[in-house]
Amino acid sequence: MGKGSVLHRAVEILKLFDPVRSRMSLTEIASAAGLPLPTTYRITRELIDLGILERDQDKRYLIGTELWEIGIRSSPVLQLREIAMPYMEDLQMAVKQHTALSVRVAHEVLVLERLASHNEVSNLTQVGGRLPLHASSPGHILLAYADPALQEKILAGPLERYTEQTITSSSALRTALAAVRMRGYAVVNGATNPYGGGIAVGIHDNTGEVVAALSTTYSLDNHNIVVPAVVSALLTAARSISRGLLTQPRLSRQSKGHLKDLGLDRRQGAAIDESHVISNDSWAWMEPLLPDSGSRRATRWRDQRQLMEAIAWKYRIGGAWREIPEERFGPWQTAYERLNKWRADGTWARLIAVARSDGDFGRELDWLVAADSSRERTREE
Repeated sequence: MGKGSVLHRAVEILKLFDPVRSRMSLTEIASAAGLPLPTTYRITRELIDLGILERDQDKRYLIGTELWEIGIRSSPVLQLREIAMPYMEDLQMAVKQHTALSVRVAHEVLVLERLASHNEVSNLTQVGGRLPLHASSPGHILLAYADPALQEKILAGPLERYTEQTITSSSALRTALAAVRMRGYAVVNGATNPYGGGIAVGIHDNTGEVVAALSTTYSLDNHNIVVPAVVSALLTAARSISRGLLTQPRLSRQSKGHLKDLGLDRRQGAAIDESHVISNDSWAWMEPLLPDSGSRRATRWRDQRQLMEAIAWKYRIGGAWREIPEERFGPWQTAYERLNKWRADGTWARLIAVARSDGDFGRELDWLVAADSSRERTREE
């Protein structure tokens, strides 16, 4: 069906509505859509008959309740929002700043939910609104862990300038994304609003992949903002949401195709089996660095990878050792003991060194470093 079809024109009209332009006159719609006024009238009249559009007392058009209900019923990310909301409310109470839940859709950030705070900075994030990947804290998180092909496409530009602080250089953005992967969180100040900044962390699905961003914004004049404290609160909330996703198989499995369409699955085209946490490519460079288990190679490959994936699951999700799914990874005690052994004999340091030196595997660096630096107080954590 071509771009000149009635359906195509109707969809283009619906796309004109956003949080800033939520109500428009017929003339405004026709002008923005580049359509003749009579054509616009015919299409909008039919959309009103279907309940997709409505008109207010001033005869201005707005999105209808019917379209909203269809979207709510069918959205594959509705469960994500429902899981996240209680933790977002707790987070906002703790940091007393605007908080938002976002996902990536194609080359933009889509805001799924927002909780406003009575602080001084104006909040540019609106539910259903879009943010640039290169100029927002949730954008940096989602882009840093996105498919490498998408990263390169964004890095190739152009990178639009919004303020004096917006990153418009591909090399500067590449450096910023590397820092995000190293730290595990993103801090972006003054990139879209010269008076505001933001901090974001990733939310992981049941395979450890980053599927959403949890963020907070603040005024750059607010000298009470302590970044480490905010990061700690964000990570705590994000880990709780990630654990919640583990109990939602319909979101993490049956809806996987829908999530991929939305750009939530960064493993498009990657050589990976759904049963594995670590991609085949990543395992290919990890496996030779591990000490021989003393058993035959086939058993060693299966055992070592299972243990490595149990460790990766633990540090990507942020859960306790005892929460590692035994039916998938075996007893958590085995993975715990193997990690301590690999720390002691230098194996873990070698893995980190290779991940640091090779950009292709830098995306594994976050959980490798977290596992190396963490020192559990008890085996029952």
